[in-house]
Amino acid sequence: APQGCAVLSGDTMMRSLVETLGARAAVFLTNVRGVYDRPPDEPGAMLLHDIEVKLDGSWSASGVQMEASPTDATGGIAKKVEEAAVIAAAGTDVAI
Repeated sequence: APQGCAVLSGDTMMRSLVETLGARAAVFLTNVRGVYDRPPDEPGAMLLHDIEVKLDGSWSASGVQMEASPTDATGGIAKKVEEAAVIAAAGTDVAI
């Protein structure tokens, strides 16, 4: 059935571009210094330096709280990390 109009995350497009172009590295941009263990504007938020990615594309980082805002149709930082993990699991270097 025709979909009409849809919102597509730039992070999802990044994964498609990396796969199509055979990129050696992917750099995701954010409006903060990187991925934090909680929203970066919360007191005590800590910048994560490494996120463990498993071969199946799943990822983990201890004590991380990531939820997209209800008004963010693209998935927020959680979607960014999810797509980055899939790219990394396929063997491409990733930085956020």
